[in-house]
Amino acid sequence: MVAITGRVVSGLGEGALYVELYRSFFIKYLQIDPFPGTLNIEVEDPGYLNAVLSLVNPVKIPPPKPGLGGVSAYKALLRGLVVYIVRPEKTSHNARIVEVVSDRYLRGYLKLKDGDAVVLQLMI
Repeated sequence: MVAITGRVVSGLGEGALYVELYRSFFIKYLQIDPFPGTLNIEVEDPGYLNAVLSLVNPVKIPPPKPGLGGVSAYKALLRGLVVYIVRPEKTSHNARIVEVVSDRYLRGYLKLKDGDAVVLQLMI
C-alpha cells in the first residue's frame, strides 16, 4: 500500500448531484451503493498524487450520458474503511483535491471535519 496524506476540505456542493448521476455505474463497477456526496481531501503535492495513482490500474467508469466524462476509480482505505478515490475526466476542482466516495457518509461515520489530517492507503 502507498499512503496519500491530506486534509479534509469543503467541496463545491456538487458531489451529491454527480454521485447520483453515476450511482448505477458505481453499483455496477465498484459494487457499492454510494452515499450521495464525496469527501474532499486536499493534498500538498499533486505531482506525488498523480505519480502514485499512475502505479495502479483504475476501474474505468464510462460516462452515464453524453456531455459527461468518464471516471477513474482507485480502491483505498481510509481509517480501515474501503473507499474509492474518484478522478473524473471533467472536473471543476484543482489538482490538489482528491474526491472520495463510499457507501457511508464519511464525515459522520469517521467524525471528520474540515482541517482534519487523513491518510488514504492506496491499494496496489
